[in-house]
Amino acid sequence: MKQKSYIQIARIYREHGLKGFCKVTLMTDALEVLSPKKEYLLRAVDGQEKLATLEAHMPMGHFELIKFSCFDLPEPIQPWRKAGIFVLSEDLPAGKGFELFDHEWPGYTVFNQEGVAMGEIVAVDYTPLKQFCLTAPDGSERLIPVVDDWFVSINAKKKTVIMNLPEGL
Repeated sequence: MKQKSYIQIARIYREHGLKGFCKVTLMTDALEVLSPKKEYLLRAVDGQEKLATLEAHMPMGHFELIKFSCFDLPEPIQPWRKAGIFVLSEDLPAGKGFELFDHEWPGYTVFNQEGVAMGEIVAVDYTPLKQFCLTAPDGSERLIPVVDDWFVSINAKKKTVIMNLPEGL
């Protein structure tokens, strides 16, 4: 039997309100990853796992509010803070344009508008804003905020990103 392959698409930030909603950080701009009545795997920081069905979701600033079938009150959500939300890899829609999933970014090289290599993306971090973690050509580490307006182009074949970065970044 083939083992199921899951990809993390979001992380529970914390509980929200009295009806069992979670405040969630998405790891993609593609909202198609959220489908009501679809089952998701929740994986807590301590490794505990739970399957949960999505009942509802709505945007809330930089976050998404999500209601899972397994939570009716805020208290049961507290142990699941920072838990990953995973979906089966075959259920992921293909990335399009700038809508790459976080797991697709590592390996891309970021260039500024002058063509100077800023570094290679090694990870995507949320603190709470989305940032690229880069290893610069000199070996140092850099963080670059992911701002949609800064993207000039992405070449998936060459795994390059050109960004119009503010002076001094």
